[in-house]
Amino acid sequence: MRLDFVKIFVDSTAVLFRELIGPAVEVPSISMKPSPVASREVMGIIGLAGEAHGRVIFDMDLFTAVQLAGHMLGEPSPGITPLVRSSIAELASMAIGNAISKINDG
Repeated sequence: MRLDFVKIFVDSTAVLFRELIGPAVEVPSISMKPSPVASREVMGIIGLAGEAHGRVIFDMDLFTAVQLAGHMLGEPSPGITPLVRSSIAELASMAIGNAISKINDG
C-alpha cells in the first residue's frame, strides 16, 4: 500500500475516534509491515483490493476494545462479548469506509 494512502487511513481513523470518543485521542505512530503481526489481544484485519490494496489492521489490547465498544454502545460491557466483537468490527468498517471515500474523492 502506498504511504500516502496509509496517511489517509490513519488520519480518517483518528478523526472518527475523536468524533466517537472525544479530543483526547492521539495516534502516536504508524507502521507498515509486509504481513500482519499479532501483538495484542484484539485484532481486526480488513483486506483491500484495487488501487489501495493491502491490509488494514486494528490492533488493541482487551481493555481498550471493551472500553471502546462500551462507549459506542452507550453502556459498559462485562468483557469481550459477541456484541463487543461486532462493535469493534463496525468501528473498523467505518474507518475503512471513510478512508476509501477520501481516496476516491481525491
